[in-house]
Amino acid sequence: MATLKTTLTLTSTDAFQDSNMSLSYSKDLTIGAPCTEISRMATNDDIGYGAGVIIPETTTGIHYVYIRHTGLQADDSADSDYAGSTNTTATDATAEPVLVGNADMDLGTTDDTDRGFIQLNVGEWCFFPLQKDDDVTDDGTKEIGGLGIKKGGSDEVVVEFATYTKA
Repeated sequence: MATLKTTLTLTSTDAFQDSNMSLSYSKDLTIGAPCTEISRMATNDDIGYGAGVIIPETTTGIHYVYIRHTGLQADDSADSDYAGSTNTTATDATAEPVLVGNADMDLGTTDDTDRGFIQLNVGEWCFFPLQKDDDVTDDGTKEIGGLGIKKGGSDEVVVEFATYTKA
């Protein structure tokens, strides 16, 4: 087991008319295997679970997840290695958003519309706990588990991500 130290700090001197805002919360999280190092992938990459899937829908553990929109447009080849990506110039930039949702990206919809529960724009990031798949659905409907990313516009986008399993 290992410890992941987390801190969230929010400050502003002009968000509210009559007061400043200053919040800071820290928590040590106990994590275990499997975990992924900070990595990069495109919204159309398959890292072993399907295109855009970071955590499969059949996951049995609780995961802490970090995702950041890099602002980089992916090249046209799926399964590229973006760890040392050459896509670092302004000509490879994109302003398209990234959608984050369950592994199927259906979020319980019946119309097969791809929807995310988080939308990340360039430079935005998120860190959150992801519930495990409860595997109670046996009627042929899609599971709500796992975690996937999908392009929110016309460009495939490179994201930075890491996952940590709660011990």
